[in-house]
Amino acid sequence: MIQNVSCPVQSDVEDLQEYLAILSKDNSKRVTMAKERRINRSFFDQRCVEFIFTVCDRFHFPPDVRYSTVCLFDAFMFAHVSSLWQYVDENCRTEESFLKDWNTVETKLSSQVVLRVLSCVQIISKMSNYSTQLNVSSVKNFLQCMGFCYTEEQILKAELRVLKALDYDVNIQSPLTYLSTLLKLVAADVQMSNFQSIYNICLDILSFVFMKRDEIYDSLLLDPISEQERKHQIVVLEADYMLLACGVITSAVELSADQCNEHSILLSLSNRSSIPVEELKHFRANVKKCVIKSKQTVRTQETTHRRCSPVKFVDLSCLLPTSHTAPEFNLASLPIGRRFLRLFP
Repeated sequence: MIQNVSCPVQSDVEDLQEYLAILSKDNSKRVTMAKERRINRSFFDQRCVEFIFTVCDRFHFPPDVRYSTVCLFDAFMFAHVSSLWQYVDENCRTEESFLKDWNTVETKLSSQVVLRVLSCVQIISKMSNYSTQLNVSSVKNFLQCMGFCYTEEQILKAELRVLKALDYDVNIQSPLTYLSTLLKLVAADVQMSNFQSIYNICLDILSFVFMKRDEIYDSLLLDPISEQERKHQIVVLEADYMLLACGVITSAVELSADQCNEHSILLSLSNRSSIPVEELKHFRANVKKCVIKSKQTVRTQETTHRRCSPVKFVDLSCLLPTSHTAPEFNLASLPIGRRFLRLFP
């Protein structure tokens, strides 16, 4: 589902500027937390992201629900797993008993991943402006289709578990909020005749970056550093939603039919975000490189698929109990992926 977004009128610009200032403070706080290792981004796993996107598409939710759910799921799982780790650590006197108990916890966590995802979708759907919410009955039916048997009471308790783990602080700002605000302000600065078209391309690129985030952000780091430090720097970069939003818009402008205002748009983005134009171009170049690589991979997989048996592109079995069949996804199988890959020759 693509949302229609219109250019702002002049009277809205001041409000948008104030809102961007609030988002900038929020962004700085999140980046600082990442630098201090208080957020981890461990659960932005591509398989989880693709599964969340598929669930949201299945229930026809708009893009903002998709991105916010990913962010909420990551925040919840980090808090949930950290709490469980601390509990096991405090109650085990030997390393052997700790490993044994933690293996049990991991097994249970894996069996609950799909339920946790659905709980996060439920919460975000209730907080969004979208008319339809994901109710308990729909969640129960969906889980049954996947081979899980949960009662409505268990589903309600699971939703409550997510809320309690985050101290009911589920006001998640997704990168789409930054992107929409910045794009509207840029449209106020620069004549943009194809605003809706650029916005639609932005959605496709943002989804692609969510699914390929580790690969893209890893390519942004140029200096040779240790593996541990590299992972930390990637988390810091991923926490910078302002960089992500600007990078996505920069990429979308290059792919749009009308590129005559590209230079002016980049300058406006740079002024609004305080990110140098060269950094935006660097982000765009790495997104493009990753897209081309993914397109080549898809072509190779399609060729292999024609020659032999079907290929399992993304297996969620490691996240699910062995008694259930994991769904299979790949970038080209998702509607968002097919649209985006077609933008490149």
